[in-house]
Amino acid sequence: MLNDTTMASFVTQARRYVGRYRGRQAVLTHLGEMSRVDFAPEDHVLHFVNGYDEDLIFWKRPGDALATLLLSARDWEPYLVSLESLMRSEIPPPEDPNSGGPVREWGDVDLPTAEDLELSRTEVMWVASCFLSARQADEGPEDDLVTPVECEGCPSCTGEELEEHGNVAADVLHAYVLARIIDRIEAEPDLLQRSILALREDGELPPGVVAELGPLESEPRVVRQVNKLGRATVTTMDDIEPEAFRLAVHYLIHRIYIGGPSRPLDEQIRIVWRIPEQESTVPNRSEKSLG
Repeated sequence: MLNDTTMASFVTQARRYVGRYRGRQAVLTHLGEMSRVDFAPEDHVLHFVNGYDEDLIFWKRPGDALATLLLSARDWEPYLVSLESLMRSEIPPPEDPNSGGPVREWGDVDLPTAEDLELSRTEVMWVASCFLSARQADEGPEDDLVTPVECEGCPSCTGEELEEHGNVAADVLHAYVLARIIDRIEAEPDLLQRSILALREDGELPPGVVAELGPLESEPRVVRQVNKLGRATVTTMDDIEPEAFRLAVHYLIHRIYIGGPSRPLDEQIRIVWRIPEQESTVPNRSEKSLG
């Protein structure tokens, strides 16, 4: 019965219901209905589908040390896990340098291992990246899609140039980087595959990159955009989702340096590629640039 007494409560409930199907909350609502869990908006919730079309959901509340794994193959029964517990069956505990024996056993002995949950190596790596991503989110997100390195370690940097270093506007930086990526992909059709292989073989990837790769690579839509990246599919930054742009940057680029603002743009922004450029493949950048 709607009347003056019940109207306020009805409006509150209606707004809450509608809000469940907007933005990121719509994703949480879908995953929650699938796994029969009510996720809070601030929770870290990530989704993965393996090669057998089985769903895995990583769920961690901000600040918590443990996470919950929800597996469709196990009828969505929740399992509390830590990164140590999952890796316990594959990585030996730390050794005492004096005795040669273990300093201690891995902690969380009551928590399931990857072997207990029948997780593949790919699934374990995904969960590990989820832990890193959640930790990074708890510490605070980065402000930009591309994080350039300024001044220190900049190639060809002289003492006179140090004072001239400055930031490039984000939209200009992103458009330039995207244009250069497309230039190289057009000149070297196998560049993406070679770069991904180089990334996989890099044993010194920053934790932030490792943390992002799992969630980005678990989104088929994002991976498809990266695989189809080219001048025929992308003409401006509006033609590519931020997540796909970020994944392409991780795959193809090792580092970006920002130089003095008095320099031409192609000298002010220096890209260190995972696969170094060859002179024969460097295009005319003045003719091929994105707005």
